[in-house]
Amino acid sequence: MESRTECCGWSSWGALAGIRDDGDHTEWPRERGRTRVVIVGGGFGGLATARALAGASNVDITLIHRTNYHVFQPLLYQVATTGTSLDATLFYSNRRPKDAAYLRELCVLTSRVPGFRCIPTMTRMCDSRAAWTGETARLGVPMLERHLPAVRGPRYYLSGSTTFISGLCQEIERAGVPGSDIRIEMYTGY
Repeated sequence: MESRTECCGWSSWGALAGIRDDGDHTEWPRERGRTRVVIVGGGFGGLATARALAGASNVDITLIHRTNYHVFQPLLYQVATTGTSLDATLFYSNRRPKDAAYLRELCVLTSRVPGFRCIPTMTRMCDSRAAWTGETARLGVPMLERHLPAVRGPRYYLSGSTTFISGLCQEIERAGVPGSDIRIEMYTGY
């Protein structure tokens, strides 16, 4: 048998882990001969532990994290602290500023890292009371055309929900970007 790994946010972790709670006691189901490992926290330590255990036989792994994503910040901070330049443009899309994890830090890095640009867009400002003077359009080819010298030429790294990424990937390919210049990482559960 091989190990099984689940990853989920705080709100649904109990159901995904198969935990039954009838009010009097909590029951953690376990198949005969299998060990259940619950890892709380999806930071580098939690992810490293899950990866280390993933190859173990007869182990069920549940990774619990308060969000369903992991942001890899150290590369940008390493570049910022060493004075290295980074020729990159980050298009950061979210619904509202209050939902945008690390938005403030990314905007600060724009002023500290030569060549790095962050173009945030908030697509549901009608649901927000915060002031916003930046982009409010959906991330797509028209926005890329406004902020890049050319849509064709850059390499794209797309990360987000399955629906968002598949639609954006198709749109970019229709604009003439070859599939070999597009890397994707999709997350379910949005």
